[in-house]
Amino acid sequence: MFFKRFSSAAKETQPVEPTSTQPVYILGESPLALFLAAKLTQNGNKVILLNGKAPATSFQNTEFSLKEEYNLQKNNFCIPATSRISTEPQMIIVTSNLYSLKSNLSLLPGKSFPNCPLICFNYVENQDIIRSMFGSKAVQAYFKGYLEQDGTAVTAVGPTPQITISATKDEKFGTVFQNSDIKITEQSNNSINFWEHFAPFIIGYLSSVPKQHMGDLLNDRENKKQISSAINEICKLAAFEQAPLSENDLFRQLLETPRNFYFKKNRKQRTHEAAELDSYYSLLIGKARTYKCKIPQICLLIKNNYDQLLKK
Repeated sequence: MFFKRFSSAAKETQPVEPTSTQPVYILGESPLALFLAAKLTQNGNKVILLNGKAPATSFQNTEFSLKEEYNLQKNNFCIPATSRISTEPQMIIVTSNLYSLKSNLSLLPGKSFPNCPLICFNYVENQDIIRSMFGSKAVQAYFKGYLEQDGTAVTAVGPTPQITISATKDEKFGTVFQNSDIKITEQSNNSINFWEHFAPFIIGYLSSVPKQHMGDLLNDRENKKQISSAINEICKLAAFEQAPLSENDLFRQLLETPRNFYFKKNRKQRTHEAAELDSYYSLLIGKARTYKCKIPQICLLIKNNYDQLLKK
């Protein structure tokens, strides 16, 4: 993963007239949480981070800088954080990692705000599961972009990010992002949304090694052969769920990964990486067993990832 120091001072974000008095709560300690908090604040929304380490009866400010390489902007932000939702939200956005999702759910107010829409950015691919956990006003969403966090600095590299929301236009889940520079697509077929975003990510994640770009890996004949086999297997899994994927498109997406972005970095804590790998292993193996589909190359990549963790 990538962060670059810049000599020019970041601009302090200018306050914008709020579009609603109701806050948008963002749950999850992730680069995506900070990125969305910054973009929604710029868009005139009142944003509050939901963090278990913050106080429940008061706010704790979270300060960070956001560098967006695609528009050459860098801004500083100060977003309040709390561990309890005390007022009815305009919306709740969940960005928790898959392995920490269940533990983070304790910060949500249950059914206290039944009419509050909720967007979950997570690779829980079944929208019925999302709504059973969060309620009927919940939908799944997917972020297409490249974010890197180093301390209090978040960098967005590559092209302008995009968000796909698994909802129809009638449900109006994307209104909170209106007037932002993020491209929003609302597509009701969640199975297709899931596989189109998960497939290139999981192949890149399982195939990569720390601080080595995917383009360099694909230039090696043996690595390319292994990645090609893994792509073929992931396409077969997606086909069982009526989500046709193009192997050529997946190759292209991996090759188009920004040169200054890495799926893995050396400084990542081993316990977190192991938990993340466990969650992806369970998801993939569960699908393979359901459809009686063999995925030997993916299993080999997963094994190699566990071996890398044991060597740390």
